[in-house]
Amino acid sequence: MLTHRNTLWPAVLLHSLLAAGFLMGWWGAWPLIASLAMHLALLAWGSATPSAGFFIGHATHVMDGSVALTYDDGPWPEHTPALLDLLKREDVKATFFCIGQRVDRAPGIARRIVDEGHAIGVHTQHHSWRWGFMRERRALREIELCARAIERATGLKPSLMRPPFGVTSPATARAMKASGLIPVAWDLRTFDTRGTDPQRLSARVLPRLKDASIVLMHDHAPGAAALSAAIISEAKKIGRKLVRLEPSMLRSVICFLLTPIAWSCAAQSGAVPVPISADDPIVLRLREQARPDARVLAEFSQEKRIKGLSQPILSEGRFAFEAPDRLRWEVFAPEALTAVASGGRVRMMERGAERPATVRERQIFLGIQRLVGSMLTGKAYGEGGMPVSFFREGRELLVELRPDQAALKSKVERIQLRFPIETLSLGEMRMLRPNGDATITRFKGAKHDAALPEGTFTLP
Repeated sequence: MLTHRNTLWPAVLLHSLLAAGFLMGWWGAWPLIASLAMHLALLAWGSATPSAGFFIGHATHVMDGSVALTYDDGPWPEHTPALLDLLKREDVKATFFCIGQRVDRAPGIARRIVDEGHAIGVHTQHHSWRWGFMRERRALREIELCARAIERATGLKPSLMRPPFGVTSPATARAMKASGLIPVAWDLRTFDTRGTDPQRLSARVLPRLKDASIVLMHDHAPGAAALSAAIISEAKKIGRKLVRLEPSMLRSVICFLLTPIAWSCAAQSGAVPVPISADDPIVLRLREQARPDARVLAEFSQEKRIKGLSQPILSEGRFAFEAPDRLRWEVFAPEALTAVASGGRVRMMERGAERPATVRERQIFLGIQRLVGSMLTGKAYGEGGMPVSFFREGRELLVELRPDQAALKSKVERIQLRFPIETLSLGEMRMLRPNGDATITRFKGAKHDAALPEGTFTLP
């Protein structure tokens, strides 16, 4: 799969070699010009083809084989109500990717979209032709302003977005990633804004409907209503279910390119992380079970994925924690090792004998102590510390912590905690580092508020 990440440095190396050869007189300028031209063509293709996932993965299919009608650029008082009337008569739900300033001008139509059961998503605040050339901060503001406009008008926080013109660039891709919204592309583009003859549009679009999943239209296009009626009729005739887009039903041809390990590939797992607010009922349940006198016992298995190693380093063990700051981390395999952290000190035992803790070991185990402690006592979900975000991913709650201090950012990119929604007991902890290394710890058999064995936090 071609992506910006895996083609950039090979292209730079090729350009450099050709430039060096030109400067040394080994060949003329044409090889370098051809190389640059092909790279520019690749970037242009990736920018204008969202389904390719060149800069960031986009959802391109509905997982259950249904068809989703999607409309961009609204709401338009002159066109959108008639389209909504049609959808209501046909009892069809659709998805509208709205421009924020148009939502501000026609909030009643935006409310009607939601009230009548349709999905609504972000299409940026101004739909500027400069979108593909915007810096990350400006692009993120365009996304956030639109999301706020939608929330003001409808009371709902959108979870989906579609970039203007379907265009992405390295900067706008970073902004889309930072927004936490799910980028949505299409696999059937009707080009309804280029034609006004409904019959010709239908003749071109309907034969492709049997293989389509997400259909791109515009609610202001002259033939949008007629084309929509034809698509609805054809879909019912061939037995295709028409649905609105939901995060849980989307999948991409590639993994969402958010982090190399942090996010599951939607095509493999069928689950897409959906941002939720800090006052969501699931998050409130998690907060309520945190206690300032928390105690826990649990077993764990751990993978350390280190750049340059073809296989992860595996270990198994168990740990005990007692608030506010006592931790015992005991590894059984591949070699026995015990660490006890308390009061800012770390003691180590290996091969049956105590030894001094290294600087690295103190950092690791005091870091685990603080993280587990803040999680069990609720500090990780409140004010202070690392900024926290919440996501629902299938049947799991995902809590993501990102450092905001430069010293910590150089060591940890983000920390993720996963909880099964049924029990909200910690299931997994991932620590991702800027260099691509990751430590994945999976917990099982956790016992909360259990009586800890005497001497748990002492060493022989």
